[in-house]
Amino acid sequence: MGGVSGGECNRSVSNVHPRRRDSSHNERFYEEHDYERRVKKRRARLITATEEAFTHIKRTGHQVCMRDIPDCDWLNTWTSLAKNFAFCYNPALQPRALIVYGCICKSITDLEMKQLLRILVKALENFTEIKRIEAIVMCLTRLQPLLTPESPIHKFLFWIGISVLQLDQEDLYAVGLALIEQNLHTLDSQNVFDN
Repeated sequence: MGGVSGGECNRSVSNVHPRRRDSSHNERFYEEHDYERRVKKRRARLITATEEAFTHIKRTGHQVCMRDIPDCDWLNTWTSLAKNFAFCYNPALQPRALIVYGCICKSITDLEMKQLLRILVKALENFTEIKRIEAIVMCLTRLQPLLTPESPIHKFLFWIGISVLQLDQEDLYAVGLALIEQNLHTLDSQNVFDN
């Protein structure tokens, strides 16, 4: 029979089966790992979106209520605190403070926008804090309509949005598109495209 005994044939067949078992075990491990990663991403996106929504609701609701209360300056205090935390490096608080600042701020200067852009540059240098980059881009998106029409930053924000898309990070894709969309709406409202 070709020089292969029955015992050798059984050993070679039995050696194949453990590899197949290991292969299916590895596949299952990677599938579970991929599933957990996707769930974490979705959870983080949901938390960020929820924070943004609640901040917007609070601001809108309190603005309506504040008209009836004279000398009510709590929103200015809240904005000031959010701004302080947004411009100070703290991995735990800064992303949330940036989102809150973007939602409750009523006016912005070119200098403050440049400070936010510096924070973005620093976050991109090490590229390990994706949530911080996402929060900065969300903040820039919310604050852009508050800039004066003469601000030179409007045109740069379009290219920043394009650059965010080119980072090739799934988590940043939606915020990059939102920045570009807001930028185009803002520029259109300023009649930049009419010429």
